[in-house]
Amino acid sequence: MPLVDASGALFHAKHAFMPNKLGYCGPDDRGMILDRLRESTVDDRLVATLKNFEAAYPFIRLIGKSNQRDPFDLKVADAYWIGNKLLSNVSPKAFYNFALEDLRKKNGEEIRSLFLALRDKAIPHHTFYVISTTMSIISDFHHTSGANPNKLSETMDNCRISWGEATKIERDQLKIRYRPLRFEDGWLSLGPMKTKTIEYDRSVSPFDKIAVGDYVSIHWNFACEILSETQLRNIQNYTKKDIQAVNVFLEATKRSK
Repeated sequence: MPLVDASGALFHAKHAFMPNKLGYCGPDDRGMILDRLRESTVDDRLVATLKNFEAAYPFIRLIGKSNQRDPFDLKVADAYWIGNKLLSNVSPKAFYNFALEDLRKKNGEEIRSLFLALRDKAIPHHTFYVISTTMSIISDFHHTSGANPNKLSETMDNCRISWGEATKIERDQLKIRYRPLRFEDGWLSLGPMKTKTIEYDRSVSPFDKIAVGDYVSIHWNFACEILSETQLRNIQNYTKKDIQAVNVFLEATKRSK
């Protein structure tokens, strides 16, 4: 049995599962991840798989190290996916060095420009990471017309962790009300409330007890967790900070052109 916080590892796995199932990140072990979620069990194989996610695990390792906690501590996983005060203990310098050294898929000059513009507004939160990976594409909209802002908004909206209120519950689907990301007139924001249908797995705790009016976290149109009131406030607040940071960078980009 691995010496990790089982609740933290499962919380992390819930939010990492769907992009892994879709083949976007992590090793090809999606069936095993779902099995462990349904059983609410954590073993060495699950932990080893989660450690092989190329971005998610380095991020929780960074947050854990900055807070003297294990990467799979529940508060650490919650900080990365939802947002909480542990993020404020990651120094801008530590995050900058992490971005240069650990996020090897990103261009170094792009990272330097981002951190120069944002300074302490750059935080190691999943939504910020999602948005920052498309930052150069977003900035191109100010002076090119070759990309589709609606498609970009849809991709970022699916990839970030969003939240929504369950208004109808079916066997394997939820109808939810939520605010999508919107890229309009060169700026990113949350759009007006809309309704959409997402998937969930009632055999994954605590979804056997979900009720109309519950708020859930969502990743790639899959309900990951039922949110507490504190988590709901946190994900709203940190998403707002992430969007504000994007717009600061976009403004700096416009001035430099």
